[in-house]
Amino acid sequence: MCELPEMQKLERGNDLVEIVKDAIFEAILTGKLVPGEKLSQDSLAEKLGVSRQPIGQALRILLEHGIVCPLDKKSLTVVAVEPENLMKLIDIRCELDCFAAGLAAMRAQAGAFDNSDFATLAALERLQDKYSCAETPIAFHNSVLDDIEFHRLIRKLSGNEYIQSIMAPHLLHHHRMMYIMSSNRRPLIWAEHDRILDAIKQGSVEDAKLLVRQHIRDAAQALQIEISSWSDASVSL
Repeated sequence: MCELPEMQKLERGNDLVEIVKDAIFEAILTGKLVPGEKLSQDSLAEKLGVSRQPIGQALRILLEHGIVCPLDKKSLTVVAVEPENLMKLIDIRCELDCFAAGLAAMRAQAGAFDNSDFATLAALERLQDKYSCAETPIAFHNSVLDDIEFHRLIRKLSGNEYIQSIMAPHLLHHHRMMYIMSSNRRPLIWAEHDRILDAIKQGSVEDAKLLVRQHIRDAAQALQIEISSWSDASVSL
């Protein structure tokens, strides 16, 4: 059984179940928990420094999202990544994110941003500065989380909250996909983000949509290359 050496005891917050769910999901992303391995509530509770109750509730949430699945009648395990499903998801994400970028640019062109939008823009610019000014390499896991946050903020800047809500049921699968396809594109991602953000701020609707579409197509190609390197198509992150 995996010993989960890097999982650390959690600080208790207002929503312990959500914190536990995020910690287990991070362990799945980083390969500390793998498909086929029995997810022991006792072991997870010990490693995370919590009781069995929030572990059980967190696992039920991950089960509802399709991130874990039954191993036998009483146990759960991590769901293997299915390449075909990832490619379907990236197609949907491409259309939604192109739409979001176009709406954001349209709002910028019309001068329709309010104080909340300017705060979102500032958050996007801080992310960009983080990668343009970094003196030391940023940890891969943190860079993936920042990449996910960049696109979430663009969706927020669109002014259409339904774009993110449509993504919401699939976000955990989307995050697994981002983790895989970012592995060989780290030097390129933030330069592409910079061009996307510039197009939005300038109100260049078609440029913003085109840049997002190319950005996601390049990511899809990286995902396909990574998948093709797997000796077994059911191998999972």
